[in-house]
Amino acid sequence: MCTVTSNLADFPWSTLAGRIRNVTCHTIGPSSAHRRDCCHIGGTPRLAHVSDLSRFLPLSNRPKGSEAGVTSDRRAPLAAVVEEAARLLDGAPDRASRAADFARAARLGDAATSIASPADLRALAAAIATGRRQSTKVLARTVRTVLLLSADLGAQPRIDATTLGIVSLYGATSAPLERRAVVGGHALRATDAEWEFGRGPALEGTALDIARFVLGVSDVPPKPAAPRPVADPED
Repeated sequence: MCTVTSNLADFPWSTLAGRIRNVTCHTIGPSSAHRRDCCHIGGTPRLAHVSDLSRFLPLSNRPKGSEAGVTSDRRAPLAAVVEEAARLLDGAPDRASRAADFARAARLGDAATSIASPADLRALAAAIATGRRQSTKVLARTVRTVLLLSADLGAQPRIDATTLGIVSLYGATSAPLERRAVVGGHALRATDAEWEFGRGPALEGTALDIARFVLGVSDVPPKPAAPRPVADPED
């Protein structure tokens, strides 16, 4: 006797409309280890594993792309930000004490207590890159410390736009209430980078300026986006 498995019985077959016609499936085999599905597609029966049916799902045939960069591990961007702190300090006065202050403010682990020069920061960055996983919270705190350092030195920091987008999203949801109130109900859009997040009327600024605001480094908020011109329907 063939019975319908619960997973097939609950399957949203309506999503396959327009892809398959006249589909009926039942299960044969005494155990889950040997269970197979007999599917009649267009009146023709054939045996198939349940996984075979996945090719009919709307998302299963999308072009395969690399997902190597999709991760919550922030070691690589964190190491790059610490490297940037070292670069900023290379020619700075009192760079030894400033390097130690930076490492303490960023709270980069036990190794941070022995930092006494930009070279030490570079060694720390190398250790971070190959060490344990790092969180977005740590990355945001370190970016904020670099932004404060660069403001103190009067220098322009070089931080990857994607990194700024990551920490801006984090800051927009974890900042003090008064800053979240400014950006709440809006989309935040970087004018010099390819990222935007949130819903609602857009607020715009450079990636650095948005990060500075949501991370509490600057009190200058992003500005309302200018209305986009409406295309002439006759064009």
